[in-house]
Amino acid sequence: MFEVLKKHWLLSLGGLGLAAWWFFTGDDPVMLLQALVGRGRRLTTHHQDANGDNIENLEILIGEAVGAVGRTISEDAYLLASISASEHGNAGAKEKALIQRIVMNYADHRGVSILQAATGGKGLGTQPGRYCSTANGIFEDDLQIAEANLAGELADDSSGSLHWVHKTGFATLGDYQRVCAKWKAEGIGVPVDVGGVSSLRIFLPESQATDV
Repeated sequence: MFEVLKKHWLLSLGGLGLAAWWFFTGDDPVMLLQALVGRGRRLTTHHQDANGDNIENLEILIGEAVGAVGRTISEDAYLLASISASEHGNAGAKEKALIQRIVMNYADHRGVSILQAATGGKGLGTQPGRYCSTANGIFEDDLQIAEANLAGELADDSSGSLHWVHKTGFATLGDYQRVCAKWKAEGIGVPVDVGGVSSLRIFLPESQATDV
């Protein structure tokens, strides 16, 4: 009898934990499961040194991916694929496309290449000191989304946004709220939810955010 009660108690606790996670982050368990099983083959693997800088050369990584898929891959497509794989590799396709699109917006806004925009000229690696992370190797889904994004085949849900955050990237809700207040004060914008993209929030000017 005790074991039955214990089992039901654990299930209830797990359900409450999942509900709290869903409420805070917006992560949809079904979408998460679909993303986990739908990534396709791993095409490359990245490694970093003690400073968080990638050990592998970008050209070599692209060559490995080309060898795996048997066709040409552009530098921009590889970079965008690595960004979505690094920033939220288990996200659904819509979120990955949105992350990539915001990086494209940022590069266009600054008038630089995607490589320069993402890394600030520091090469691939972890995010500190860079606009976004390019620390992880790519899977087939990351590359497919990147190529479709570059070809203009996917819906653009970014509203021109240049920045995003993941609520799950913060230790507490208070940390997230402090960053939001800081970015608002700096004129970066305010957080805006985009349907179907789990814990990600894009940032837009207040005047524009009310129209999204």
